[in-house]
Amino acid sequence: PEQMVRSEAAIHANAVYGLFRKTNLFTALPFRWVDYYSPDLIQQKNGPGDLTLGLFQQLLQKANGFNLNGELAVIAPTGSHKNLARTEVPLGDGAFAARLGVDGKAPLKKGEFVYAANYLYRGTNSNDISLGDRMTILASFQKELQNSYGHFVYEDGLFSGYYFKNSIGSAVISNSNEF
Repeated sequence: PEQMVRSEAAIHANAVYGLFRKTNLFTALPFRWVDYYSPDLIQQKNGPGDLTLGLFQQLLQKANGFNLNGELAVIAPTGSHKNLARTEVPLGDGAFAARLGVDGKAPLKKGEFVYAANYLYRGTNSNDISLGDRMTILASFQKELQNSYGHFVYEDGLFSGYYFKNSIGSAVISNSNEF
């Protein structure tokens, strides 16, 4: 409903293992706190989300600091997503997913340019809902600032994404690309 207040927070537990000089294996598990409040219903749930396992590969590293990295990841449906009470929110998608992306940075005179692009393929969950895929891009300028109060990073940029709509069979689920 329009009167809904959404409150979400997550802490990601990450582990990285250097397999080769330019190749790293990684895992990520988010711990999520989700609260939705509306005049009709309060929905809440806390706990682990979906587990990500993947591989980072350094594709290009120039002496001037320019770099380009690739990522391939598989996301397993480990977050709670079925047999939930009406007052509970799912913490995972309930479907396997795969992500392919690139990221990197390029030095500039007064900072650095950071960029990333990825495509997330999402499968069909246990409720036979085909989850819409997602494409995202990021471009930002970052400048490190150091003073007597500490070390800070100024960042200004653009983040854009396109979320495909979810569907059941051939029927598209309205507004399902908004979250």
